[in-house]
Amino acid sequence: MTLDLEKYTWTDGQTALSAAELNARFYAIVRRLHALEQLSIDWSAAVSSVQNYGLARINDAVQPLIDGLKVDLVNLITQGKTDLASQSAAVAAKLAEVDAKMAAITAKLAVVDAWLAIAETTVANAVATTRPRWKLLATDAVSVEPYQQYVVRGGLLDIAGLMSLSADAHLIVEVN
Repeated sequence: MTLDLEKYTWTDGQTALSAAELNARFYAIVRRLHALEQLSIDWSAAVSSVQNYGLARINDAVQPLIDGLKVDLVNLITQGKTDLASQSAAVAAKLAEVDAKMAAITAKLAVVDAWLAIAETTVANAVATTRPRWKLLATDAVSVEPYQQYVVRGGLLDIAGLMSLSADAHLIVEVN
């Protein structure tokens, strides 16, 4: 289509404003506009088309990353569960080992306690049977030094405290 500007120009005082003149000029304009209207596209459809194309491109770029992350996450969860199970088993085994050692120590302590009881009884019996028990039967007034040992009829007598005996006294004791 050629550009016919002369057909649409107006000249003051020469161009008549009649219906025929205006119809001829507007008919050419309307004809050209009608051809353009047939070619025009719907803007919402165009925007939707561009959006869908952009989203498809983004999806093509991002979806493999998302899929990889999902696989990595599943693997991480599986590994975590495996590690937790093995660590739980190791802890349970260590606790069982500690419990067994504690039981062995408790048993050994019971044996030691029994041996100590026997030893205490044996020592008490030995002390009771081997240590002479002195019994004072008669005294005269004699001065005796404390914490000294004195010979009394074949044995020793420990004087733990002050006793007052006469100088010519004979100490008579009995050994039990």
